[in-house]
Amino acid sequence: MRSLFLDYQRKLPPPGRAGYGLLVAGLALALLLVVYHRGQAHDIERHRADLVAAGRAIPASAAAERITGDAPQLGAEIRQANTVLRQLTMPWESLFKAVESSSQRQGKEIALLTIKPDAEKHQVKISGEAKNLTVLLDYIRLLSQAESLANVYLVSHQVQQQDRDKPVVFSLVAEWKTRS
Repeated sequence: MRSLFLDYQRKLPPPGRAGYGLLVAGLALALLLVVYHRGQAHDIERHRADLVAAGRAIPASAAAERITGDAPQLGAEIRQANTVLRQLTMPWESLFKAVESSSQRQGKEIALLTIKPDAEKHQVKISGEAKNLTVLLDYIRLLSQAESLANVYLVSHQVQQQDRDKPVVFSLVAEWKTRS
């Protein structure tokens, strides 16, 4: 085996013209950036002073008139924001777990087509297809036993006579219980 020689104290040759050229170019670029930054800072201060002067130039009565003129629009925006906030804070996970666990118990005998939760009314509308009417009634019973659902009602159902297996297309509504 050959011995390995490591020389950690070897002196490097001095940088050539290219090295010094890159150093000078970097310093020049840094100097240009400093000058540009100072110019931008000066512009920002000038614009800030203009805004302060413009704010003092508007009479207080005009500012109050501008605020009260936007009150209906502001009220509508606040109501919309509250609606969105209520929808975001609803316990969506408990609803979907209840629906999913009930349909999984039925196996392939229930196929859910739509789930439409209504956060404002605390209701959920479910439509789907069941293998037969008995399977559908069992599914409704399972949904009624779920903790987060109550008052599960069959809104409509129709046996598909043209299909060989005669499945039942259904639509139901349930109240969505939320913990306050």
